[in-house]
Parts: sequence; structure tokens; C-alpha cells
Amino acid sequence: MEITFLKKMRNRKFSILMLLAFISCQSKIELPDDVALAYEKLPEVIDYNYHIKPILSENCFQCHGPDKANQKADLRLDIADSAYKELPNSPGKYAIVRKKPGASEVVQRILSDDPEYAMPVLESHLKLNAHEKASIVKWIRQGAKYKKHWAYISPQLTELPEVENESIVQNEIDPFILKKLEVQGLKPAEKADKEILFRRLSFALRGLPPSIKETDDFLADPDPGSYEQWVDKFLASSDYGERMAIYWLELARFADSDGYLDDKMRDFTPWRDWVIEAFNQNMSYKDFVTWQIAGDLIENPSRESILATAFNRLHKRNSEAGIVYEEFRTEYVADRTNTFGKAFLASSFECARCHDHKYDPISQKNYYQLFAFFNQTDEIGSAVYGPDITPGPSMLLTTDQQDEIIAYLNKKLAEKEEELDEIKNKNEKDIHRSDAQLAAEVKRSLDASEVVYFNFDKPYQKGDQILSARKNDSHALKTRFVSFAEGVKNEALLIDGDYGKAGLGNRDFLYERTQPFSFDLWINPPKHYDEALIFANAQSIRYGFKGYNCMLDSNRVRFIISHAWPYNSLEVVSKESVPVSEWSHLTITYDGTSKAAGIKLFLNGRELAKEIRRDNLYKGLIYEENIHTLSDHELMFGNEQFQKMFKNGRIDEFRMFNKSITPLEVKYLHGEGLHAQPQELVTDFYIAQSTAYQQERKIYQQIADSLSDLLNAVPEIMVMGDMEEPRKTFVLNRGVYDAHGEEVNIGMPNDMLEFSTDYVQNRLGLAQWLFDEKNPLTARVMVNRIWQMHFGQGLVMTSEEFGSQGSLPSHPELLDWMAVWFMENNWDIKALHKKIVMSYTFQQSSEITPEIREKDPENVYLARGPRFRMPAEMIRDNALKSSGLLVSRIGGESEYPYQPEGLWDEVSNKIWRYPYKQGKGEGLYRKSIYTVWKRTTTPPSLMIFDAADRGSCEVRRKTTSTPLQSLVLLNDPQYVEASRVMSERAMKTFPDNSVRQLKYVFRANTGQTPDDTQMTRTARLYEKMLTKYQQDPAAAKQLVNVGEKPVLDDLEVDQLAALTVVANSLMNTYEAYTIQ
Repeated sequence: MEITFLKKMRNRKFSILMLLAFISCQSKIELPDDVALAYEKLPEVIDYNYHIKPILSENCFQCHGPDKANQKADLRLDIADSAYKELPNSPGKYAIVRKKPGASEVVQRILSDDPEYAMPVLESHLKLNAHEKASIVKWIRQGAKYKKHWAYISPQLTELPEVENESIVQNEIDPFILKKLEVQGLKPAEKADKEILFRRLSFALRGLPPSIKETDDFLADPDPGSYEQWVDKFLASSDYGERMAIYWLELARFADSDGYLDDKMRDFTPWRDWVIEAFNQNMSYKDFVTWQIAGDLIENPSRESILATAFNRLHKRNSEAGIVYEEFRTEYVADRTNTFGKAFLASSFECARCHDHKYDPISQKNYYQLFAFFNQTDEIGSAVYGPDITPGPSMLLTTDQQDEIIAYLNKKLAEKEEELDEIKNKNEKDIHRSDAQLAAEVKRSLDASEVVYFNFDKPYQKGDQILSARKNDSHALKTRFVSFAEGVKNEALLIDGDYGKAGLGNRDFLYERTQPFSFDLWINPPKHYDEALIFANAQSIRYGFKGYNCMLDSNRVRFIISHAWPYNSLEVVSKESVPVSEWSHLTITYDGTSKAAGIKLFLNGRELAKEIRRDNLYKGLIYEENIHTLSDHELMFGNEQFQKMFKNGRIDEFRMFNKSITPLEVKYLHGEGLHAQPQELVTDFYIAQSTAYQQERKIYQQIADSLSDLLNAVPEIMVMGDMEEPRKTFVLNRGVYDAHGEEVNIGMPNDMLEFSTDYVQNRLGLAQWLFDEKNPLTARVMVNRIWQMHFGQGLVMTSEEFGSQGSLPSHPELLDWMAVWFMENNWDIKALHKKIVMSYTFQQSSEITPEIREKDPENVYLARGPRFRMPAEMIRDNALKSSGLLVSRIGGESEYPYQPEGLWDEVSNKIWRYPYKQGKGEGLYRKSIYTVWKRTTTPPSLMIFDAADRGSCEVRRKTTSTPLQSLVLLNDPQYVEASRVMSERAMKTFPDNSVRQLKYVFRANTGQTPDDTQMTRTARLYEKMLTKYQQDPAAAKQLVNVGEKPVLDDLEVDQLAALTVVANSLMNTYEAYTIQ
């Protein structure tokens, strides 16, 4: 059937062949004039990935894409099978009929003017333009061939294209660029001026400007290979690692504070320093990322590989009171999931947390399959903060010397344990005492070690206090909302109110982990408790349960000794439950070994079998108070913040001992006669009382105390560590933490690359999947990011998004070639940098000609070299380096450079808020990578130049141009002081020669030698300022005294002030803060 075009044939010339082609179609279709005109201008072949999918993704996938919940008419336009099949709601009609646009419902609807029929629907506020409509028509006419998304197809190594301008090709990158320029009718720019190129190279690889001497040496060297020599030198510089680390810190959301409302400070600087060192050592990208994802799971993990996993713990952390811990644990896992997707796959996994991704083949189930890899971290979501508290999993940051001492002390402890065992084994097995004598000695031993005794009887009830029943003991429990009831003897404490509590605020009853202690009491639970606190002397869970807790867990006895719950703690649970509605005698003993095996549980005089849940206590129990933590130590019964209470339960005859009492003593306390007890119990009792055993036990504790003191002083850092028993993972309906849906296992979207059983089934397997040579994304993403560092934008402009909503690659063949090359060269990052900067493409002039401005204003086709504003950190570091102020010292604590007063005070009204303590000396002049980063108050001078707040993973900064930026450069003490110090250097280097001084500050700021016009303008400004300050010496003195660095006293202040203004003005020029 004939295809007709309304009016489009009028005054147009079409070839007979084109007419025949249209006439040969079998369905009638009428193209509006604008669509017909656009049709003529389309490329010969319409490609689904490059021409059609962006249109469908933007306009159609919301209703006809991967998101099942929002699919309309049971139609998906993102997959061929659905698009080709008969429409379920319209029998006989098809969305797409290959090679028959007129028979395709899609075409009919996008061309329709009927608002009830046209697509996209009116309510969507979306509308296709003529070019988009024409593209769809032509694509269908050519067969409507679907393709897998370009980023999900493994990169292929293509042949280097042949180009006309072969003489300028310097490496494999150039032919791809030149070929694209030929197609676009553009010519490459000339090679950049050597002075400008050298500065560009220095910033690209070191993040710093070259010194004037370095520039002069390069300009004077006639060797054609000198450029490559400087490339190698810059890559070998320690500055390279810091330059690379700035980019990685923002990707990793590194900060010195937690974020959220309280935004408490924390220290992850050891991880930052590891990143710098890894880049400087040119660790392969594969190992660099594998360690950060799963360095704790590799074969023979090292301290460095475990430290690297702190990458996953850099998320925000909420320490506010009253939060739901599981909710925020889920948030932390989601952050790791989202970060993995964006950082390594340039994919917006976060869009699939609550529902299927609307544009990409990432289902909600896929999201939680990735989530499952990070869901095994041994954490509970509580803040766990306070002095010397680090949320687990954590790693001790010991020095080599400390490691030697720790190993020595552990060896000594092991030896002493053997000696104690020998004493037990060598002693007589049969010790005979009369019943009365044995009972008397047991009682004497218990009395000597008893530190507190509450029987809760009436004689000891004094108002709101309960006095100790122990002779000559003035301790008393202070009560609130409690009463008394029938006890095992006389009265018992009854916890009968929602806030009932009896507490003894005294540090005497908090023991260290190296000290033995025991508890003996009677309890009567009136019901089955899922969880109930019996007694404790510990901080709340918010502060890590520091101390000890005894509770019922499904009526089983649960005892915890903790430094930072749950990671740094001991936990045992009895396998037998406590009976309901009857009195039970409960005894708990601990031997001071910091081992779960050293805790014993007794019920009614007999030892209970126990389950060991936690056995990793290596730091102390004594709580250190400061302004951030409001609670104190208290031996208490009943209510404790954030724990369920023993409501309506009764407690009686509570005793505490300063030793680990023996089983024989437990039976005595239970009221059993001792004459019929097994002989081994009697023997063990007497061995424990023996002088030899007591002396050796004392030495053991001294060694343990030494080890504990050492470890208590060692800082820790949060790292990764999985639970022994895997935590189940569920699809969370609407992304809500407690709305469990389908249970899922680990996995990844098959459209990317199937996560097969060939990989280890944990985070290490995820790293293996990531670096599988068939993975289509990993190498492409990193290559694109490195390209972005050098050119200001990636070959894929949306470096954070390689999915359907992202940009298409400007040079897909080059991106693939470089990705394959990167993999084949062992993921060598320095080699990748060198490959890029050695290309002619990088070395082109960045001058913008009228032709380039018209045809390629954004430099997509790269007909010129890079030209873009420096990142925030580079602008500041440039000023410090060019002035001579920069202190080049790698690593260490974060620094507090100049900042307007009171900023930190404005974001918090808490009495414990952190003051900003401006640094002194070197700390003011270190690189910006070491600037303290508080999430709620991003360093202002960096934020104004578009630095991120680091609340989440960022891989591409926006670039703005605002008046505030100029104000920072003109007024911030850092820049004013740098301008003054630069001027001092100029005056000391070239005394009594203002022309050379001006030339010096011009070159120091811009990296260029000024021409005559520039020198004339610079000199004019200098003379104007000199006159001003000669007339106003007070203003001159005020200007040159900005900053902490003392002013040189042998210089004329008016001249120094005038030159400072000139230097500062040059610092504020386009040439100074732009890489070009």
C-alpha cells in the first residue's frame, strides 16, 4: 500500500529510490510536515541504544518499563518480546510491527493529535519532538531491532580506525578522537603552549602547580622525551597519591563526623592515609577495590587489608537518643548497597529500594540481593559511642612495637594459665574435713569475699532506700516505683511499675574484665519473658552496654560483659529456662579471663549448660565519663533505658562477691548440705583457697591488667566483619525496615552479569564478580572517571549513571578499547593516567575558536584540550603551593585551617557541641585533603567551590560560578595571607626590582609568562595600590598582618601591601583557577 505524507512532498526533491522505498511499505501512514522534515535528516541506520532507547526511557518507561508496579496495559517497551506481541487489551493490535510503522500502535499514538489516544498521555506532561517521532518511525521501518543496553555488553577491543591526520597520532587514543572529528567536520587544535601544557600536566597528576624553576627547566630542555620524563616524575611523586585520594574520599563519603542531628566527631583518618599510600604504591585497581569490599575475607588477611574495609563503614551514623536501632542498621546497609552501585557500577541501585527500577533492569529483588552481601555485618544499628568506644566490627590500630608487647603478654598469660592448671592437678584429690568444719570454712570464704548483700527485708527498708544487710556496710539502694512482696525469705523486691527501679550509684561494684566476680540471688518470674532485665551495672545499649548485664531471654539466663556491645563483649545464654511462678536460686560466676568460658551459670545449685554467643572481649569495662555521655555507673534492678524490664518479677537475697566462687560455695548458698557433695568440689574449693594458687592468680591478674591497660589506650577504627550465623535478608516493602517481604539470597542483576556459584558466596565473591573480565561495567566506569579527572568530563558525561537515564558515550569504541586495555594491563591506574596524558588529545591547545564554539561548545568531540575550573581543594592548594606556604606532610589527624568564627556553633545548641579550634602553625597550611570535614558544616571555602557534604557517594561535582567564589579568593585569610607570603618571596628574590617582582607573582599564580599587555595592566594596578598604601600606612599594615604567619620585618610595608593586592587579584583570575 502507498505511504503518503501530508504536504511534505511539496517543494521537496526526493529520489525515485526513496519514493519506491516508501511505496513498498505495506501500511499507510501519514507523517506531519515537521516529522517528515526530521525524517530526512536522520542517520542512515537507526540504532536502538543510541537513538531509540533514550527516547523510550525518558518518555515511555515510566508506564511501560521494568517497574512492574507501574506497568500499564500489560505492555513493556523495554524488551522486544513484550513490544512485539499482541496487545492483551486490544486484540488484533500490536505495539510494534517490525518493518510496518503504519501497523504499529506506537506510531499511531505518538503521531495522534487526539488527547484521549495520543502517547505519552497528557497527564505525564511529556511530549515527543519531531526528531524523536521520526526516529521511532524509521527504527520500526528498519526492523525495530532491540539490543542489550550498551553498558551491559562486555567491552570489545576494536581495530584502531584509519585517520587522515596520522602524523599527529601519539598513541592509541588519538585515532578514535581524530576519526570522530573527521565525521563531525572538525580539525584538532594545535599542540598547547609548552608552559600551559606543563602546568596542565602538573595539576592532572599531582593536583599542584609546577614551581617556576620546574617550568623553566622543562622549557629549557630540548629533549623530545622530556615531557614523558616529567610524566613519570609526577606519577612517582607522593603528591600523586593525595591528588587521587581527594577524588576517592568523596566517592567513599569520607568525613570526620557522623552526620545527622548530633553530628558527633569520629576518626577515620587511618583509612584515608591507607588510600593515599595505596595510590602512591600503584596498587592495582582490582586489589584496591577488592580490599575495600572484602579485605577481611581474602586469604590470609593483613592489618592493611582489614583496614581497607573501613570504606564500607564511612556512612552517616545516628547517635540520637530514641532511634530505632534496626531502622538505622537497615539505613547503613542501604548506604553500602547504594555506594557500591554508584561507585563501581555507575548504576542507580537506590532507585530500586522501594520498587523495581523504572528505567533499568534492576528489580527490587535485585536490590535486596546486593543488599544481602552487606547485611551480614556484625552490628545492631545502635550508636555505641562514648569515650574510647568504637562500634564494631572494629580493628585495633596498634603499632609494631605494641604488637610485640601484646604478643609477649599473651604468651605470659598462656604460661601462667598452664601453671594454674598444674597447681590444680598436683594438689591432693582427697581432702577430708568434718561437715561443720567444711561449712565454717566455706562460710568464712564467702563472708570474706562478699561486697554487698541486700535481703530487702523490712528492717532494711528506709523510705526510698534499701539498706545493705551486710554488717558494717553503709551502701543503700535508692528506689523509685517499686514495692515489696513475699520473698523466698521474708520480703522481696517487686518491680511493679513501668519505671520501677532500685539503684546503687557507686563505682565500687563495677569490676574490670581482668577481675573475677560473682552474683548470687533468687528470682521469681511470674510469666514467660521474651526479654527482661534482672540487674545490671552497665551503660545503656546506646553507650555499648559497657559493664555487665543479667537478663532473661525467653526465660533463659543471659549474661553479658561488654566494652562495646555487641562486637567487643562476652555473652552466654543458658540452654535451660527458669521456671515460671516459683523461686529459683541463680548464681553467676566470672573468673576474670576475658573469655566466655570463664562465665558459669548455676540454677538451684547446679551448673547449667550454656550457649556462647559472644567471645571477643579485649577492652575494659570501667566507664569514662565526659560531656557527651550523661549516664553514670549504677548497680541497679528494674528499669534501664532502652531495655525491657522485669515487670512484676520478684528478686530476693542478692549478693555480690569479689571472686569467682566455686561450685561448692554455690551449693552452700543454695542451702544444700556439704557432707554428701562430690569430693572434686571440695578439692576445687580448697585449691582455690591455697596460697600457691592465690599467688599465681595474683600474678596472672597483674599481667592481664598490663595487657588491658595497653589495649585500652589503643585507638580503634570501624571495619567489616560478618556474623558467624548469616542474617536473613528480605525484600523490604516500600523500603521500610520492618516490612519484610520475600526472603532473598545474595545475587546481582543478570542483565549485568549473572552471579554464579563459581564465585565465593560472600562479599569476596562480589569483588570477584566485579572484576570478572566479562563484567561490562567495572573497567568502563573507572576509565571514564579517570578521563573525567583529566578533561573535566567523562566520555560518558554522567559518570555516576551508565543506565538508561545516563548519557551515551561520546566515543564508545575508545571507551571500550581503553576498558579492555586497562584490564589487560592488570588494572594499572598509573599506566592509565600515563596513557591519557601522553596522547595528542590531552596535549592540544584549549583555545576556543569560533568554529569550535559553534560546533562543539562543550568539547564533546575533543577538538581542543581540556579547559575547566579547578576543584575546590586544588584551588586552595594552588594558592598554598604557589606562595610557598604549603606544608607537604603525608597523613595524620585532620587539620583545622582558617574558618569564619561560630559556624559550628550555629548548627547545634547542645551543651556538648564541638567547638572549632583553629589550628596553629603547620596545620593551617597543609593540603585540603587533611581539612577536617564536618558533615553538617562543610568547610565553607571548599563548599562555595562546590565540594560535596559527603553525606553520600559522589563521583561528579557540579560546577557553579557565583560572586561568593570571588569574595572567598579576595577575602578569605588563607588567600590573603598566601598572596602576602608570595609577595614577600618575590621581594626577597628580586629586591628593588618591581618589574621582576610583578612578573614573579604573575607566573606563580597563572603558570604563564605575562606578555607586554598583561605586564602593563599588572604594573598599573601595582602603582595604583602603592600610591594608596603610601597615603594610608595603617591600611597597609592591616592588610599584610592577615594570617598567623609573621610578616618579614625587613620589607617596606607599603610596597608589600601593594604587591599583595596584585598577587591576590591575579589569584582571582580565570587563568589562575582554571586548568587549560
